[in-house]
Amino acid sequence: MSPPPAAAGTVDVVVSDGDDTSALSTADQFTYIATPTVTDIRPNLGVIAGGTTVIITGTGFTPGTTVKFGGVAASTVSVANANTLIVTSPARGSNGSVDVVVSTAGGKSAISTADQFDYLSFSEYSVPTAGSTPYGITSGADGNLWFTELLQANVGRITPTGVIQEFPTSASSGHAFGITRGPGTDPNIWLAGTNAIGRVAPSGTVTDIAIPSSSNGANSIAAGPDGNLWFTDFRANRISRVTPQGTVTPFLVLGGGNDLQEVTGGPDGCVWFTERSSNKIARITPAGVVQDFPVPTASSGPQGITSGPDGNLWFTESAGNKIGRSTPNGVITEFSVPTANSAPMGITSGADGNLWFVEQRGNKIGRITPTGSVVEFSVPTAASGLAGITSGPDGNLWFTEQTSNKIGVLKR
Repeated sequence: MSPPPAAAGTVDVVVSDGDDTSALSTADQFTYIATPTVTDIRPNLGVIAGGTTVIITGTGFTPGTTVKFGGVAASTVSVANANTLIVTSPARGSNGSVDVVVSTAGGKSAISTADQFDYLSFSEYSVPTAGSTPYGITSGADGNLWFTELLQANVGRITPTGVIQEFPTSASSGHAFGITRGPGTDPNIWLAGTNAIGRVAPSGTVTDIAIPSSSNGANSIAAGPDGNLWFTDFRANRISRVTPQGTVTPFLVLGGGNDLQEVTGGPDGCVWFTERSSNKIARITPAGVVQDFPVPTASSGPQGITSGPDGNLWFTESAGNKIGRSTPNGVITEFSVPTANSAPMGITSGADGNLWFVEQRGNKIGRITPTGSVVEFSVPTAASGLAGITSGPDGNLWFTEQTSNKIGVLKR
């Protein structure tokens, strides 16, 4: 018996008795069907409830093709053509990564890194103090998450298992918007309080650091690449540097529109921040030299900003409903958020090499790849008032819910 051909196709079946062979005809033809392959899955993640529309790219897809996610059949399968399937992910009992296997009459697709699909799940935890309005959130050096409470003189800590403890601040360092982990080996958490910067020890003890007076005080705070902390004062057109020892140096931002927002350490050794009213993002060198860059979309309301895994800066446009990407030289590219009027706010770099952001009005968590592909996930609690987001030590995405007074996590 002859072996099958190396490639799919139609062959003639020939019968021979040693002396004679059968004549070729259309009646003797046999078709070999290619084994299907999977080369790409988009999006490659969805919630455990299922229902995500997934486009599978590959080869050898035929009518009657079936698809399984970790051994569970897809809810629907539509064969667009030999290279494209449109399927609906099935529900799964827990989060984690599974292989997506395509089956046809030609066999099953081989398992590879290209066929993996991540199931995500949400958990939410109520803050003990009612009406505290959690806003900023950061990952601490102690392996926990820390968050601010806008309407309380407290700072909160939540373990990766969801246990929350609150610690009192003074009236000056409390009611904070911004929060950050300390630079380098500094084990502390830092707060951008109403009239002082708060340095929070791992034990929860808060020490106040006086700052130049202003009508509203500090807004956002972040660790800079220079080993210091940097914070914005959005009503005084100032961005200030504070050393871990507590020495504060303010710098004036000309044309800042009295509306400086979030701040982050950049990949270029500078510190970057957003100017909401003047519709710009800006950078400041360790020596205090400021340069700003206009956002292409008018009145876009730049808000959150973070350093991305691709060496660029990524920021949200709360009024423009877009995510912006800026090179360290200030070349800006914008990507639209699928949900209209979603009001994207906080943004963070994820452990998966993508960017993650919250949609305050859209009530969703969004992921954007470095190439600009966006996928969104609805938060369980309606109208939760999403504000801040950070990547946790567990690789999950942790976020604050102002209106529902909760801390949420999207588990990968």
